[in-house]
Amino acid sequence: MSHSLPMVVTDGRVLLGSEIEDVPGVAVIPRDVRIRGETMCSDERANVIRSVARDAIEQGRSPEVLAPDRARFLETYLRLAESQSHVISVHYLQGLDAAAREARICRQLMQPLQLIDVYEAKTLEGGLDFLLRCAAALAAEGASAGQVLALLRYLETHMLTLLLTPGPAVRRSWALPTSAQQLVSLAPAIETLWHFDPKQQAILVVEQERKLHARLGEILQSRWGRLRYAAIVRYRGYRRDQMDALAASLARAGLPEAARVEPVAATFLPYAARPFAEILLVPTEADLARLQKLVQDPIWWKGDA
Repeated sequence: MSHSLPMVVTDGRVLLGSEIEDVPGVAVIPRDVRIRGETMCSDERANVIRSVARDAIEQGRSPEVLAPDRARFLETYLRLAESQSHVISVHYLQGLDAAAREARICRQLMQPLQLIDVYEAKTLEGGLDFLLRCAAALAAEGASAGQVLALLRYLETHMLTLLLTPGPAVRRSWALPTSAQQLVSLAPAIETLWHFDPKQQAILVVEQERKLHARLGEILQSRWGRLRYAAIVRYRGYRRDQMDALAASLARAGLPEAARVEPVAATFLPYAARPFAEILLVPTEADLARLQKLVQDPIWWKGDA
C-alpha cells in the first residue's frame, strides 16, 4: 500500500447537481436516481440524467435519489485502499442524505486497511462543489489529510450559503411537499430569502417580500456587514433579467468582484421548489490563498495531524 497523498472521495449525488462530469483528483461513489419510474446510475450519462431530471422537474415530478448502496461504498474504498492509506470522504449533512452514515459504517468495516475521515459539508450543492475543488487542489499540492480537513473547516467559517425562492415562507422540511409547491406557485410576486445556518444545521428565513433579488445587497450589508466575498449564483426557473438585477444588487453590497451567475439544469437536493437561486458567498482568491498557506504553515500546524 502506498502512503502517498490523501484521496478525496464523494458520492454521485453531489456531482449530479453541479453541471460538471467530474472533479479532478476526486473519486466518486455511484448513486442511483429514480426519475419518472426509471432508475439511472450517477456514473452513467450524467448529462442525460440531468436533462431527464430537468424535464421531470418541469412537469412537477422531482427526481428521487435512492438510498446509498453500501456495497458500492465498500467497493470504492477497497479499490482505493490498494494505493491510498488515507481517504477524506466528503458528503452532505446526514440530515440531508444518508451517504455520510454509510461512509462511517464502511470506515469501521475497513479498519485497519485504510483510514477514512468522513466530512459532512454544512452547505448546499454549489458550496459542496466549491469545497471539493479546494480540497482536491490542496491534496494535489502535497498537503496531508489533516491539513485538507483543516482547510475545509476554515472555509466553512468563511462562507455564507443563501437560498432565494419565489413564494412566501412556509413551515417546511427539506422535502417540500407537492401541496407547498403549489402554494408557492400561487404567489410569484413574493420572494423568500433563506440562510443555511451551519451551527443549527437548518435553513432559516432571513426576509420575505417582493423582489428580494433586486435588493439582496443591502440585506447582506445590514445583516453580515462589509463583505469580502466572491459570489456564485446558481439558479433555475428565474428569468435572466432577475438574475442580472441580483448580480447588480450584489455589486452594490461592496463585493470586490462581479458575481458569477450560472444556470443549472436540475437540483438533486430535496430543498428547492422548482424555481430557486442558490447564492454562495465564498472567500476571494486572495483570501483562499491565505487560508491555504495558513493550514500548510508548519509553524502554525506544529506537525501533521
